[in-house]
Amino acid sequence: AEQSLPPSAWTPFATKKGLAFSLATGWSHVAFVDNFKILKRNVELLPNTFRIIREVVGDDLLGPRHVAIARQNAHTGIPAHSDNFNYMLTLHLPIRCSCTGVGITINGTYYKYEEGTPLVMDTTFPHATINECESDAIILLVDFFHSDLTLDEREALRLFWKFNSGI
Repeated sequence: AEQSLPPSAWTPFATKKGLAFSLATGWSHVAFVDNFKILKRNVELLPNTFRIIREVVGDDLLGPRHVAIARQNAHTGIPAHSDNFNYMLTLHLPIRCSCTGVGITINGTYYKYEEGTPLVMDTTFPHATINECESDAIILLVDFFHSDLTLDEREALRLFWKFNSGI
């Protein structure tokens, strides 16, 4: 799917801190959702992909950060960090990983990415990615609300993010 995407579709994170992070780690993405805002220009690039995500996850569980196709450049990685959002879980679904040297370490345990095998994680735990391959790794990334949250708690978090992000 990403082969049909124009190069300009792949973008770093939008904030200054995010831009520096993306440049330092080789991470970029085609975001469908950012802070609850649906990015129509990107949805139009892959409408069936986004439709399936909405059907599987459901609009009420899609969380504040990202729904995106992410790219980890060859021979790069993201150092260990915590996202500090215990009300969210993150799905990584590897779409393309051309060698065995692509994966993620979560709280000290390494998980090799395998194409088509989903991994759901709590990113409050320290996690780091690695791509030791000769080609980029492509991963579907979906942030969604933790299933233990009530509908009222999810709505309160939506309002909080809307107030704090200016959307």
